[in-house]
Amino acid sequence: MLKERIELYIENEFAQRISSEQNFFYQKGQDALNKWINMELTSEQADSIISLSLDYNEFKKIDTSNRELFPITQLLFEIISYCDNKANGKKHHNQYDDSRTFANAGVRMGAWIRNLVEYKFNSQNVSGSIKNAFNYLLDPTNNTTILSENHRKFIVEYFLKKDYNSADFTDDCKSIFKNYSLSVLNDENYTFYISSLIYSVANEWKPKVSLKFKDLVKKLESHFISEKIEFSFDKLTSRSRFIWISDGSKIIGNHIAHYEIGFRSISANKNEIYVDIHFEGNTKTEKDIFYNTIKNLPENLEWFDWQNSKSIGFKEAYKLDDEDIIDNITSALEYIEDNIGDSIREIISELSITNANIIENKLESMKQPLNQILYGPPGTGKTYNSIDSALKIINEEEEQQLNWDDRNAVKNLFDKRVTEGRIVFTTFHQSMNYEDFIEGIKPEEPEKEGDPVIYKIKYGILRNLCIEASFEIAQLREDDITDEVLDFSFLYDSLVENIEEELIAGNSVELEIKTGAKVLVDSISQNGNFIIKHINGKKTYTVSKNRLTKLNSVIKDLDKVTNIADEFKSVIGGSNSSAYWSVLNAIQKEKHNIPRNTEKRKYTFEEKKEVVSSLSKKDFIGKKGKPFVLIIDEINRGNVSQIFGELITLIEEDKRLGKKEALEVTLPYSKDKFGVPANLYMIGTMNTADRSVEALDAALRRRFCFEEMPPSYDLKELQNEIFGHKASKVLEKINLRIEKLLDKDHKIGHSYLLNKNENSIIDSFYKNIIPLLQEYFFGDYSKIGLVLGKGFVHLKESEGSDIFAEFYDVAEDFDNRNVYEIIDYRKDKLNGKINFGQAIQVLMKK
Repeated sequence: MLKERIELYIENEFAQRISSEQNFFYQKGQDALNKWINMELTSEQADSIISLSLDYNEFKKIDTSNRELFPITQLLFEIISYCDNKANGKKHHNQYDDSRTFANAGVRMGAWIRNLVEYKFNSQNVSGSIKNAFNYLLDPTNNTTILSENHRKFIVEYFLKKDYNSADFTDDCKSIFKNYSLSVLNDENYTFYISSLIYSVANEWKPKVSLKFKDLVKKLESHFISEKIEFSFDKLTSRSRFIWISDGSKIIGNHIAHYEIGFRSISANKNEIYVDIHFEGNTKTEKDIFYNTIKNLPENLEWFDWQNSKSIGFKEAYKLDDEDIIDNITSALEYIEDNIGDSIREIISELSITNANIIENKLESMKQPLNQILYGPPGTGKTYNSIDSALKIINEEEEQQLNWDDRNAVKNLFDKRVTEGRIVFTTFHQSMNYEDFIEGIKPEEPEKEGDPVIYKIKYGILRNLCIEASFEIAQLREDDITDEVLDFSFLYDSLVENIEEELIAGNSVELEIKTGAKVLVDSISQNGNFIIKHINGKKTYTVSKNRLTKLNSVIKDLDKVTNIADEFKSVIGGSNSSAYWSVLNAIQKEKHNIPRNTEKRKYTFEEKKEVVSSLSKKDFIGKKGKPFVLIIDEINRGNVSQIFGELITLIEEDKRLGKKEALEVTLPYSKDKFGVPANLYMIGTMNTADRSVEALDAALRRRFCFEEMPPSYDLKELQNEIFGHKASKVLEKINLRIEKLLDKDHKIGHSYLLNKNENSIIDSFYKNIIPLLQEYFFGDYSKIGLVLGKGFVHLKESEGSDIFAEFYDVAEDFDNRNVYEIIDYRKDKLNGKINFGQAIQVLMKK
């Protein structure tokens, strides 16, 4: 097997590059090191470099203003960039197009600098991995790129079954491959070639070392103390999967910003250790200011989503069984500190003085309310603006970089958020009810003809979105409860499926209870619950998934349960404890069958429901998950009291989950506890021509902020001239007359005249404005005439006084009544009458 893997690597593209390279593969590194060793320095330069090499923070501050020392520092950084893949500024200093390095050493930059200087003046004082790196660059034929002394020892013992001797190591490596036909074009590349081969099968010779997280932290603390590394560790709890770390000054180390080593709950692989700096301020401002200020990160660092904001992490993750995990974590932590530590401390200082208050005040003034209604006459852009408002609430990186003047870009991003489920758009109407909005019992179509119709509880629009929003908050938990719930759900569903197959096949299924006796699974209900009965018994007991999930979250080990009746009752209330114990026992025995996937987990809606049902009110406190937005268009066209029901109270800001006055209700159909999370926003739109704000349900008015959207006359799209008058002035004149005759709620919106020319304005009048006026005035054309003038409405010629049928003396009342009609300039039948442009002049009284 080992031979096959080595032969496979020989065919690898990188191995082929090494073997076919004409020059020494790291010639530029060798030249740089030789240049440093042979460089002549004045005594003052030598003293300065030696002194600065002992303090890396001071060393890296040397810039172009120091003409004597700056070139020296850049040369040393260049040498390191060939030696260590994790070197700071590797891409900047490395002179190769592919930024090639020969080791993944993870040595601290301060140690590299200190030893490079020492190597020039007292090379005998340099030892270990760093000396091995320099020796390789200077004499690649007789040295390898396997730098770690530990690795060298493991390799000799594994391949050659003998004790390690440093003087013989290069010859030992060559002897490993004596039976292979290996060749390189340049002999100086042979040791790098075989070193790469050896590392390609590292999992064969590296010993498997597995630590518990708390043991790792203890080893790190001891290492930091012995190496005099100025970081201090927070207290570690027994079950913790992360540890906070402070810098030497204790400025970085609190909730605003702290170094952290541990498992990321958002990571696809829960067993990987990350080295991060987290920003978890009290306000969104304190979190976001770091992301908004630090524009460019070094190559080995990246931003990642964390606690409704962004934090910074080292790109590489580690495993507890990594042999070099102590050195790797130390190197990663110092890399973050060396590259951005000063910037973080500067931002924290500014926050503590004035910036926090200034920015917080600005953000507070721009804060979007949880519940808002945009109201105004038709055509004022309420729905249009609800899209903008929803995106501003989401306010992620794409929204922050969005060109708000590009409507196509805005709409495309809105559509994307709708597809993602972050924004839901719905319209209220007269037939909308509680069952559509919250939950209701509805039929399910049978899977095949002849099957009975099944009625199930279906979630409505609001409850579905509350599940999504609450699930985001569930993912912020630092524990593993979310995964535990989902794993239990998977095992429960698998058990249901297996038992159903047995029952369909006519087999009986027995489950063991705590006493060792057996119970029977009588059936699986339509809702997926277990129906249990005792052997030879007639009475059945229902075991539901919801209650079993609660039991599993509290009782991890059934063997430790002494009184199942009392302990089960304290968790799920009254039940047949033996029935529940039998099913829970069967599920917990199958924990080892949970599939593990290293990719980021994708959750079904049913899985999200399971997780959310496991949350308590405490889980929402202090959590600010990603925002979700529900847009309700035409909110005043539905019966709000009927649609919202008892939930009208829960949408209040101080009644949301996570708030001090948080409330939950028991829903009438499912009997589930339900509350509205604080990361769910509602935007309603309301056409005041249909119903005024005052006519709205009083309970709704109290719980929503109202933003009036009147016609806007100063829009640049209204400044074009139409028959000698600005469109804005025409609209303003029409609305002034409507307000006199009716009220401001029935004005005409600006959207009907946006970007209109002398041709398109005609259609707008006849397809939008005049029909609205006909609706507003109930066909009273005399009032329409008062708004538009004689140019649009004219008096029809009288047909005479004898036009009615004989009917007592009533006809006399109507004989002299004036009748008006709309003049339609779209028809070519006007014969001498004024044209549309002249009608506009009449409207404007010009």
